[in-house]
Amino acid sequence: QKMKVSSTIGSLSSSDDYKNHLIAVNDSLNSSHSSSNDSESKYDFESAYQLMLESNRMLKEMDEEIQATHKFVSELYSKKFPELEALVPHKIDYIKTVKIIGNEMDLTLVDLNSVLSSSLVMIVAVAGSTTDGQQLSEFELNECFRGCDEILRLDHDKMRTL
Repeated sequence: QKMKVSSTIGSLSSSDDYKNHLIAVNDSLNSSHSSSNDSESKYDFESAYQLMLESNRMLKEMDEEIQATHKFVSELYSKKFPELEALVPHKIDYIKTVKIIGNEMDLTLVDLNSVLSSSLVMIVAVAGSTTDGQQLSEFELNECFRGCDEILRLDHDKMRTL
């Protein structure tokens, strides 16, 4: 089952529909920021409305993809650090934390201060020192990182679309 989910990582962001939508969003953002001449840039409300509708649909798909990929990453990474997901409930912070920790077993060697509060860093470090987790294989770690990168890309694109 994990391989099936793994094979879908990036399916949304690599689709033509997704890429074309991001181009339309970027074009819209660039034209609204760079144009000051009303005669050159009559605002086309119909196309803006269509872009808004398409953005709403795409945001829903992004959320679904983030959710599914996060589930895949958390299931895979739970072999390494089963307690981490409960300790870091915010999805993006969890993903960033996974990327920073990677396969390191000694969390005193890892700097999580750029992602987590100092109190949470302490809690994660203590939990990490007592976890029963095991290092991931190179393949598992690469799949985990691939999922993390996809979530961060989708989250970035989502913020841009909003």
